[in-house]
This record gives sequence, C-alpha cells and structure tokens, in this order.
Amino acid sequence: MSYRIDQINSLIKKELPIILLEVLGKTQNIITITEIDTSRDLSYSKVWVSIIGDIDATFDMINTNIYDIQKNIFKRLSIKKTPKLIFKLDDSYERVSRITKLME
Repeated sequence: MSYRIDQINSLIKKELPIILLEVLGKTQNIITITEIDTSRDLSYSKVWVSIIGDIDATFDMINTNIYDIQKNIFKRLSIKKTPKLIFKLDDSYERVSRITKLME
C-alpha cells in the first residue's frame, strides 16, 4: 500500500469517531473502528466497525446516516477526491470468543 493511502486511512480513522459522535449522538453502544482500507483510486474506503451493544440497530443507524457521515468526512479532509465510505461489520471478536468457548 502506498504512503498516500496510508495517510488517508489514518486521517479517516482519526476523524470518523468524532463525526460518528456528532451525527449519531451519544448511544449506549460502543463503536470501534477496527480497520480502514481505501482503494488506490480513492473511489471508496471500506470501514470495518466493531460494535458492543445492540449491533443490528447501531449498524442500521450508521447506514441510515451514511450521507451525513460522508458529507462531514468531505468537509474535514482537505483532499481533492474524498472516498465513498462503505461500512462493514467486523465480527472477529465474536468469532474469537466462540472458538475460545469451543476449546474449553
């Protein structure tokens, strides 16, 4: 991955939690951005989120407000082309805990 893409991933990872708090407001759930993968042409960024709490409702809330989140990311990043955000649910924690229970 190029240095430029790494910088953009880092910028998005830094700004996105602030934007999510502004757009979604305070919730009882914990939202963690685990990974960001931006395409080489900056057309999209896949954002993996881990949610503790009501996963389905929170993920739906993120996707319902995607345009507001996207608009705020566009305002905060000072680059010519802002990637489109695609949110993905990161369930690696759940898989690890399930495997741990099976091993016991």
